Amino acid sequence: MEDVMMMMPQHYVFHNLKELDLVCYHDENVAFPSNFLLHRFPNLEELGVKCSSFEEIFPEDSSGHGGATPYGELTNMAKPLQELRNLNRLELYKLRNLKRVWKDGSLMTKILKQIEVLFVVECPSLPIVLPSLISFQRLTYLGVEDCSGLVHMGTCSAVTSLVHLTWLSLRNCGAMEDVVTDDGNGAGDISFPKLEELILDDLPSLESFSNTNRALRFPSLVRILVTKCPKMNIFCKGALRTPKLDEVLLSKEDDEGHWEGDLNTTIQTLSALNDPQRIQ
Repeated sequence: MEDVMMMMPQHYVFHNLKELDLVCYHDENVAFPSNFLLHRFPNLEELGVKCSSFEEIFPEDSSGHGGATPYGELTNMAKPLQELRNLNRLELYKLRNLKRVWKDGSLMTKILKQIEVLFVVECPSLPIVLPSLISFQRLTYLGVEDCSGLVHMGTCSAVTSLVHLTWLSLRNCGAMEDVVTDDGNGAGDISFPKLEELILDDLPSLESFSNTNRALRFPSLVRILVTKCPKMNIFCKGALRTPKLDEVLLSKEDDEGHWEGDLNTTIQTLSALNDPQRIQ
């Protein structure tokens, strides 16, 4: 890919390209090509970063400095960021060295503000997806799958920004202990105001959705699937509100669901049954 970039005319711009996959950057010392992406694909809508050795995505700070890109520091960042306003989907797939999705103050924090769909798949070095507060102004779909080193999805302060999230799927993350973990910032309720569907599938270390005592509110939640979570014996420790939810599904084929009056009691009851065909 580097050879391709070097062969292109210096100022050639792909104005009509909407989707792009960056694939097979296997060199351990390879730097994420931020400069190339920001200046050559102004109307990009979907970006996939796959099968590569990047430790960070768009690591430069918001002024364009701090990246190790061999193509030089980024300049005139206001214009590239304005042109990236159409980017709405990001897929991170098989990035074995990825240690964080973003760092505070990085260019990635600016880009994530306009992302509507984010998938993180097979990133074994990633311990947490949402480590700190960031303004997700549009994120509606978040899927995390096959991340063997993932312990938490996000901190309390980080998930408070997921005000537009409607679909959350967490699958096959063997080390995940809880979805939301306490970072010591704030003591208010945690709300997912627009979340309609939650999938917790094949999470053998998961003990609860949240390990904090903070109240959880899911005013729009109507569907929850919980399967292969053998250690989960409670949904959360704090108060819980799910006014529209009336069943817990235990498989894709479950057309009846299970309900014991509220979500916490339902999870506790199913866990106590110790039935491998149920929550196990």
